[in-house]
Amino acid sequence: MRIYTVDPETPASLFLENAAEIIQHDGLVVYPTETVYGIGANALSDTAVQKVIAAKERDDKPISIACHSVEQAKHYGHFNALACHLAAQLLPGPLTLLVPPLTDMPAALYQGQETIGLRVPDHPLVRQLIATVDRPITATSANLSGELPAHTAEEARQQLGDTIDLYLDAGSCNLTIPSTVAEVHDTNITIHREGAISRDALRECLQTYKS
Repeated sequence: MRIYTVDPETPASLFLENAAEIIQHDGLVVYPTETVYGIGANALSDTAVQKVIAAKERDDKPISIACHSVEQAKHYGHFNALACHLAAQLLPGPLTLLVPPLTDMPAALYQGQETIGLRVPDHPLVRQLIATVDRPITATSANLSGELPAHTAEEARQQLGDTIDLYLDAGSCNLTIPSTVAEVHDTNITIHREGAISRDALRECLQTYKS
């Protein structure tokens, strides 16, 4: 287990390449987002996803994935007209969109569901990391199942310990509450979890789509 304190004065390449190599070899990296800290693993590797599940001591909930851009996300999930509108208005940002998958991915990400959760975090560090890895990474909160999400790398370390290969410590997260999770239908959405983006904000976004 290693902890890397992210210094704004230090070139990102000095730690991003190391973190990306860990993920590319099915290891686990805790990373900051604008909401809470997350566990990053190769989202296309069943071995890596199973390691995330073991670290969180969880096996019954789907796991979302994070992309560095909406364009990358569209390679892995079907964005209909409404999803494209929501993405244009709210991503990058604290929103997880549940959409039909476009490609085969580890079954543990779905847990029997017919959608995949897609996230584009509003945090330059993690988007740089995903771009360096050159594939999506898991986007699940860095905490044990049933415990509070971690707002700092230290809070994540206290829960997850040496099940994680590398912790990227960038200080406290700005929003400290998880992303909002919304399932996209043809002309409407179902909110599965209200988080950093309120129902009212989503309602306003829907109104601009339908007007």
